[in-house]
Amino acid sequence: EEVRKEDCPEQKKTKLAGELHQLVKGNIKKIIYAHDTVRVIECLVALGDEKIRTNLWDEVKDDLLSMAKSQYASFFVQKMVKYGNKAQRDAIFKTLEGRVSDLTKHKLANALVELCYNDYCNASQRNRFLQEFFGPEFRHFKEPEDRTVVQLMQRHPDKRRDILKHLASNVGPLITKGCYNISLVHTVLYNYMIGLNHQMEAMPSERERREKERSEFISTLRDVCVHVVHSHDGARLTMNALWHGITKDRKAIIKSFKTFVLKTADRKHTSELQSHHD
Repeated sequence: EEVRKEDCPEQKKTKLAGELHQLVKGNIKKIIYAHDTVRVIECLVALGDEKIRTNLWDEVKDDLLSMAKSQYASFFVQKMVKYGNKAQRDAIFKTLEGRVSDLTKHKLANALVELCYNDYCNASQRNRFLQEFFGPEFRHFKEPEDRTVVQLMQRHPDKRRDILKHLASNVGPLITKGCYNISLVHTVLYNYMIGLNHQMEAMPSERERREKERSEFISTLRDVCVHVVHSHDGARLTMNALWHGITKDRKAIIKSFKTFVLKTADRKHTSELQSHHD
């Protein structure tokens, strides 16, 4: 407890952190999954020096995936994203690679996905995360130039149907599981919307089918828009739902906003949506 106190002198804090590390050294894997003892490890990550963090990391770096899915060990991985060096952070990103869509649907691991995507990924890394929702092929072979599903569909017209099919298979569970607190999910949902819009224009013969898919999608968004409208892509998704939805959809979406209007009115993207609606 003393090492966590704000008024603890720096020199003493370093000494106590070193002593604490000696007590747990060699047993990190055993104690990192428990509620009370993981706090000790988190404390060492946040307050210990680079050497301590590296030693902790070396003990558990092969178990990143199982820790990401653990109720308590996941906090250690998040702390390493925040306090670790570039090589350690890159190793965590590499662990996520190829598994982003599955981990985003995991009720514990999705917090790590959100932290990496929202706070630490550069534009290229964020793009790599997004493309994993477009199908197995794009989990391992990314297209760095394409930032949206529409750009990818234009580059690979022969794969448009497959990309939409895989997006649809991901969108359903994301909505059912209520993963609205993950900003990456807002982007995935928006990309599915613009993907359907694009396919209608590019393939007039599929228009009726895609309109039905879009209509079904919008009906599932009636209670979702209020949770995503504060983000850039969430606001654009909501505008599309209001524009293309039937009267019943629009009424349900607007009604869901009424409770939240005051809370969201000062948020940039929500205000933008309200001004469009007015």
